[in-house]
Amino acid sequence: MSGEIGIVVEVRDDHVVVETQRQSTCGGCSLRPGCGTALLERMLGARRSRVRALADLRLKPGDRVSLALSDAALLQASALMYGLPVLGLLLGAMVPALAGSPEWLVTAGGLGGLAAGLVGVRQWAHRLRHDSRFLPLVTGLHAEDSEWRTDAS
Repeated sequence: MSGEIGIVVEVRDDHVVVETQRQSTCGGCSLRPGCGTALLERMLGARRSRVRALADLRLKPGDRVSLALSDAALLQASALMYGLPVLGLLLGAMVPALAGSPEWLVTAGGLGGLAAGLVGVRQWAHRLRHDSRFLPLVTGLHAEDSEWRTDAS
């Protein structure tokens, strides 16, 4: 299970809305001082996002909670999010190339396939937005030693 910590900003009948502070993997990397990703993170500042989560606990806005997402859901979503556009790119370029088309048409086919893959990912994500298998689960309350707060608290 992959975990995250967030603050409840809204409680609904079937789920809660939790605001999390996006974390990169840069914190534990020894190359952080000279890394472009770390530089972008410092320039853009702390990014927050809101996610829907399932909860069996009685929660209220302002509660700091631990979230978890199953490894299977994370793996499936990652494979589709990255794999479908790459597959579209390869197939879109391969078909004109095998047909002996000019290079510009192979390039256009690859870009078209990439775009089709990205549209497919967007449609897939929209369809599964409410699928409980892909929603994080609130696993418990977390200690109030937070370095950040939401606007709602």
